[in-house]
Amino acid sequence: MLFLKRFYNKLFPKDREFVNKLSHLVGFVPANESIYKQAFLHSSLSGDVTMNNERLEYLGDAILDSVISEVLFSRFPKKPEGFLTETRAKIVSRKKLGRIARAIGIQELLSHNNIVITGSSSILGNALEALIGAIYLDAGFKAARNFVIKKMIVPHIDLSKIANTELNYKSRIVEWSQKNNALIKFRIISEQDFKTHRIFKTELSVNEKHISIGEGPNKKSAENAACRLAIEKLKITDN
Repeated sequence: MLFLKRFYNKLFPKDREFVNKLSHLVGFVPANESIYKQAFLHSSLSGDVTMNNERLEYLGDAILDSVISEVLFSRFPKKPEGFLTETRAKIVSRKKLGRIARAIGIQELLSHNNIVITGSSSILGNALEALIGAIYLDAGFKAARNFVIKKMIVPHIDLSKIANTELNYKSRIVEWSQKNNALIKFRIISEQDFKTHRIFKTELSVNEKHISIGEGPNKKSAENAACRLAIEKLKITDN
């Protein structure tokens, strides 16, 4: 049935230009053209959640996390859960997804109300996640997985490089505090010496209120770990 729908859509598409661009982007002819158009419809054009791409973004985000988790689980068989979670966070960050979305041409299909879109805009990243959700609904999980791996990971993500790059959570906390006129403080609450290493524990407070505690082999790492937890607790998102 899906084959027939795709075959018909290839011969008699309602919007031939859109279908041609989309087919080139995802690697197959869509069966349900309308679900993809919704994936590229920003909320600035429609506040109706059944029409814009916000619900599809939610779905695509979950599928993307699942695929990335599977890929990292296989790629790094001896790494602990914390490493896998950290590496996945680097891959699915708003800025990273925004850059990938621009690289594969999402901006050419996106519909919005004259919003200024920067090079790594979260709007593009959100649309990319919505597209993944649309692929899942139109063609199933296998097609969505293939898209993530073949169109995103293979050409645009160096897993080894990303795995060895530490996210600078502290800079994000500092930027957030400046925008919100918040006072942040770090305090070393313990320092333990072992035979082969040392562990620091650092507390992060915002406006004199305790927020989080991070651990690391040095002060910098402990502060960064505390900032990572604070970002989650304070629900700080990328712009």
